[in-house]
Amino acid sequence: MFNKSCFAVVVTLVSLFFCNIFLAYPAFCDEGPSELDLTAPLVKFVNIVSKELNPPEKAEEPSGKTSGEIKILKVAGTERIGAKSAYEEFEGLRFGRYFTVGQRIEIYQEARPIDSYMLDAKAMSTLYRYPWDQDVDYRSQIIPQFTRAYGTQITMNKPGDREAQIRYTMDYRDVYKQYYPKYPNFKVERWHQNEIFLIHTRKIPGIDWYYTSNLGYRYSNIEVKSDASAYENRHTYMVNLALSPHAQFEWFGQFEYYKSMRLKSDYHYRPDHWFWRTEFRMKSPDLRTSVIPGFSYSIDYYFPFKNKYEKGELFCRLGHDFDNKLSATSQLNYVFGIRDEPDNKAPHYDGRMYPYTERVAWAGIENRASYNFWNDFYLQAGLDFSKGINMPDFDNWATFLGVEYYKPGVLRVNFGWDTNWYYNIEDTLSMIGVKVYILI
Repeated sequence: MFNKSCFAVVVTLVSLFFCNIFLAYPAFCDEGPSELDLTAPLVKFVNIVSKELNPPEKAEEPSGKTSGEIKILKVAGTERIGAKSAYEEFEGLRFGRYFTVGQRIEIYQEARPIDSYMLDAKAMSTLYRYPWDQDVDYRSQIIPQFTRAYGTQITMNKPGDREAQIRYTMDYRDVYKQYYPKYPNFKVERWHQNEIFLIHTRKIPGIDWYYTSNLGYRYSNIEVKSDASAYENRHTYMVNLALSPHAQFEWFGQFEYYKSMRLKSDYHYRPDHWFWRTEFRMKSPDLRTSVIPGFSYSIDYYFPFKNKYEKGELFCRLGHDFDNKLSATSQLNYVFGIRDEPDNKAPHYDGRMYPYTERVAWAGIENRASYNFWNDFYLQAGLDFSKGINMPDFDNWATFLGVEYYKPGVLRVNFGWDTNWYYNIEDTLSMIGVKVYILI
């Protein structure tokens, strides 16, 4: 299935990746301190935020608290660049004794991953009665997916207790043209979601390992204004777990399941979604370099039909903090998708089944860099490459430029501009995005 050009691309990607490892290798060879403190930067940030929101009347005396007493909680995420602590939480604005509140506003465009374009392109020739194999057909798929969202986050914990908290999030978002042109009547989906997370972290007695657990539930209403039958209720259950025997290693696991129900459909449509993810997070003795291999797998069943969709991802991410201002990451990706529809009736809809199975795969590399150029302002840049293994039409180079203001626990504003160049079909996609996080 691989041709010479695909082999050359893979060799190039691997070479770039190992060049980055070579540049960062000295960090792994340095002798580190005998006792490593992951939370020292976090202590500093928490103290800064506390002083800004609650100025002391007199100079504060040293508290004498150890790093283990500092809260290291966060719903698991990997959006921060470089070898940062995996779990950070800044208190934000506290009202009353037990509650803090934050606000999130997001308006952005994004390209769909190329496995989605590839599968839809293959499906179009089945859903319609003419071939879907010309550049003009593929260009019609290259439009940005637009999202407009806002949310409120309320956290409950006991002051001084850095081990546990309960977090509630209300989220509303409009998602435009997510399925275009496969389902052109689905112009906009409206999501209203309520989510609750129980977050806990502490040192395991006897072995001195740290663990962090996130147990969550999300209830979603999804409405498509142009198609009443697509109204959907979704119940999602989430479990995230991290185990860290010492400061230089952490295992992370994630599980998610949801059951959807379309209450206004003519038939009893109830999709199931299963998702697993694991990462092995390793850091150098000076904590400035990280290597994170991992994989994820998901499968969707579209009951009452026998149709299903599978997706898997293998990745390895290398991050390095060159100094207190400059950090960067490179990530190698291999992604595959399989759509199996034995109950397909298109394009004739004459009562007979027209089963089909499509398989796609792609490989790529994502590079990101962040530079703290002034106070709390960061300049961000990225260069990505994606190569379809069995369908080259959506191969692309992508660039990213952005500016971020980040004051932990007070304000975070991110403005970015993405450009994707799909060179085989001679098409370009430009996108902008603004994300604002207040007191989060």
